[in-house]
This record gives sequence, structure tokens and C-alpha cells, in this order.
Amino acid sequence: MIKDSIYFHNINEIEETSEGLLLHRFPKELRNHLSDKGKNVSLTHHGSELRFFLLKEVTITLSSTQENAEVLIYYGDFQDSSVKINGKTTIEIKQKYNQSVIESLDIKRGRFHPGVIRIMLKENIRLDQIKGEYRLPKADEMPTKRLLSYGTSITQGRVALMPDLNYPGILGNQLKADVFNYGMSGCCYIEKEMVDFILKEPYDYITLELSVNMIGDGYPKEVFKDRVAYLMNQIKRLQTNAIVTVITVLDNWRLIGIDQNRGNQNDVISYRDILLDLSSDLPNVIQVKGEEIMSFHQLSYDLIHPSNQGMIEIAYHLLKQLEKHAKIES
Repeated sequence: MIKDSIYFHNINEIEETSEGLLLHRFPKELRNHLSDKGKNVSLTHHGSELRFFLLKEVTITLSSTQENAEVLIYYGDFQDSSVKINGKTTIEIKQKYNQSVIESLDIKRGRFHPGVIRIMLKENIRLDQIKGEYRLPKADEMPTKRLLSYGTSITQGRVALMPDLNYPGILGNQLKADVFNYGMSGCCYIEKEMVDFILKEPYDYITLELSVNMIGDGYPKEVFKDRVAYLMNQIKRLQTNAIVTVITVLDNWRLIGIDQNRGNQNDVISYRDILLDLSSDLPNVIQVKGEEIMSFHQLSYDLIHPSNQGMIEIAYHLLKQLEKHAKIES
């Protein structure tokens, strides 16, 4: 979305209040169709960014009531600093180099012009105010290729230590693609309304990590099968040019016999088989087995979420599969 010369990346609705702008990854019409858990998670901003082209100094004020709210600032592809957002927080953003250096950096560009400020958001953050000299980034100052990622908290990066430390972001960087992260922590239920929403725009790449949440929350295999079938049919109809990578449920605590009351290893195997079967006839599909995508020791101590190194391993495993099967050059 675009408002006030800012490009709100991975934001699809902006709500104006007396205190500032509430930013939403998903529009209200969709949020109303989600579970109670989904309604809450949909308000988080992982994978979303505020982008503007810096002309002179800019001061931006952000607010959050969440303890772990944070932003990470990039100058184009170049990482700067992270800032915890505790209550109302004001950040000053200044030019770090003169114009000749910026032009030299642009020659070395990966995805973004170095003049494009990218403020990566983590958790739920409100934009209260922005002052200074800036303009809207131009299309050729940002990536043209598009990567859609849908899945659980593993995709969203909800427990990642930094806003950019999630496998879709790492993969998108290598593919030189802009990432649209629609991960839903704890509530990736593949609702029809969610499917219709995320597929309404065209993408070059799609990753689907499905769905340990439905196992943990007791969804019958038949429901998972029906929802995956609808998703695959919509992809065939709407995303004819996209390279689609499906990722089955990753290994987790169920593999070693812990807490078998929220789905067991047999459920994991069944879900994996269903996803592989229903995605097999997609025209441009790459099937990735969750038990092969990451070493078990790369899990966090909760034995379900990838560690920092796990996120990197997942991203590079996916990249290798794309290079091998789709002849992608990174």
C-alpha cells in the first residue's frame, strides 16, 4: 500500500486513528473469517516494512504495547541497527554517505537502491508520525520478482530473534525477490478466504509450509485434505506462471515421543503424504520433505521452531532445490 509517500510493504489495510496509523497485513473483511487465534495473529507485522527514499534527515515515531516489538533498519540491502519499540519511540534516520558513495553502492546493489530506507517490523507496531524529507521509492529501486510464503510460525518467523531472520526473507534475498510473508503463527488453517486473499496477486515463486498447526489443534485429516485440495486448485487457476515449492511438516518433538496428545508422529506422516499427493500434479511444483529440509539439531529448545542456523539451513535447502529443478540462478 502507498500513503503519504511511504510504501507499506506487506500491509493491506491502514486504519487511521487519533494517535496514528494502525497497520494490518490482512484486511478486516478477511480477519473476520479467521479463528479467534487467527484474528490476533493477523495483527502482527512480521515480514512487513515501511519504505521510503531518504532525501535528508527523517524522524519517525512508532508505538507498541508489546514487550518484544522491534524494528530493524536497512539502507537498501545494507543492514543498520535494530530498535526496541517500548511504548512511543522516536528514531532519527540520517544519510550515512554522500551522493557519490551512494551511487557506487548502487552499482553493487543486490535488490534495493541504497537510498531506500526499509524499516522491518516485528510484532504489532503503530506509525504515529514521520517528519523530514523523503519520497516514495520508484519501482526500479525495489525488486520486481515476487515471492509469496504461507505457513505457520516457522514461515512467519514469529520466534526469530530478528525481524529479518526467517527463511522466506533469506530465500528472497538470494532470489532477488520481494517477499510477501503471510505466515500465521499457531493458526495456519488454510481457510478458503485466506487462500483467495493470498493468491489474488501474481507471484514468481510460492512456498507453502503446511501445516503442523492443524495437527496440534486437532483438525481431522479429511479437513486438511479438503483445504489443501482447494488451495491447489486455486493455484492451478490463478498462479499459472509461479514456481511452487511445497514443504511438508518439519520434524519436531513428536519424532522422539514427546507430547503425543497434540497429534503424534503417525499424524505427521499422514499430513505429509496428503500434501505430497495433492500437490503432485501442479505444473511447476517442487516437493520438499520436511524431514529433509533441516537437521533436527537445528531446532530451538522448544523442539518445533527453527533456530537461527535452522532458518538459514531451510532457506539454502530451498534455494538448492530451485536451482536444481527450476534452473534458477541466484
